[in-house]
Amino acid sequence: MSELRNAWWTEKVGRFYAAILHDDDAESPDSWDSNPGRMVTWGDRWAEGPGDRVSEPDRECREDAEGYWFEPDVLTWCDFIRAIDSDAVLMLPVRFEDYGLSGASIRVVDLDQAWDDATGAIYVTESELRTAWCVADGPISADAVLGMLDYLHNVVRTWNMYFHGEIYGAVVLDEDGDIVHEVAGTDVESLWGIYDEYPYSYAKSEALDFAQDAEDAVAEADAEDATHGAPMFVTT
Repeated sequence: MSELRNAWWTEKVGRFYAAILHDDDAESPDSWDSNPGRMVTWGDRWAEGPGDRVSEPDRECREDAEGYWFEPDVLTWCDFIRAIDSDAVLMLPVRFEDYGLSGASIRVVDLDQAWDDATGAIYVTESELRTAWCVADGPISADAVLGMLDYLHNVVRTWNMYFHGEIYGAVVLDEDGDIVHEVAGTDVESLWGIYDEYPYSYAKSEALDFAQDAEDAVAEADAEDATHGAPMFVTT
């Protein structure tokens, strides 16, 4: 089946097309190498969401399994997260929405709305913050704090792209719409698992480079007549 019909974007490069395809087999961010930060979630909506499940917070005075008392007039939402992990130093409340067959979304919510809107949180510990910014001891700079907060926002943004299916592959197609894997004895590159948002700036750049490399390889082979009648490019 021609991938030209399924492509999110194409651009002609010589006898080839640079193309962006949807990645239907993308790995979840959970499968990546360990990075700073932990996500915790609560509530039924998180049954299929990311993060570790914890007891749902409420604003009633109560005692949990650890003997920790939650008093809404005294404790803040941040105190609740520190009760889960006493080493937490930076945290962002998040809200996850599960729309069933229509997908899901996740976003950061304002801290002053956390009790009402949050269904989870993402946070880092002091040791993670120090390791990430190479601060062995002493005070942690404001730049480090702001940089880590920006990182946490990006983690949530990445999860949201995963839930929305905004994950693509940068490939080269021939004129029939088949993915090109080899031209004139040279492998043609492709790249999958690209988290990118419209207008797909990174994926476009990669696909255009791959297609230009393929076009250059064929042009060079034509000029040298090196293939001796062999197929110029191999597709699947």
